[in-house]
Amino acid sequence: MATINLSNGYNSNSDKDFGINPPAVFFNLLQSPYEFIPGKTFIDNNGNGNYDEGIDNAIDTAAIKRGPYLGEEAIPGAKNLGMTSFYAEFKSNPTLGGPCNAIQARNLLLGGLFYNGDSIKVKTLTFGNGKSLGSLAN
Repeated sequence: MATINLSNGYNSNSDKDFGINPPAVFFNLLQSPYEFIPGKTFIDNNGNGNYDEGIDNAIDTAAIKRGPYLGEEAIPGAKNLGMTSFYAEFKSNPTLGGPCNAIQARNLLLGGLFYNGDSIKVKTLTFGNGKSLGSLAN
């Protein structure tokens, strides 16, 4: 079973360059990292918290996909992680402009935080779909 990790960005209003039909963009996570999780992706027979081939029993198998010419590598005892956060940069917005350092970039990737570390309250946003999500999110 394949899981698609896809995110999108769009402009819901007209645009000075594109008029009433501004383009949308989609981002597809092609390869996710993998993780070994005791009790979930493998049975930890020796209790050390690490997957030891030949000792522990794999419950799941992750895949590293290298394309049609290099093939795929199986990683027993691990699973591929899905997309956990997504950030689209709003360069023209004074509040959501791009990060200036590693700490600000990390805040954005953690999700739920503006680059300055303040919590994002989706229902208070005046752009995007913030108002329509107001009843669903903080």
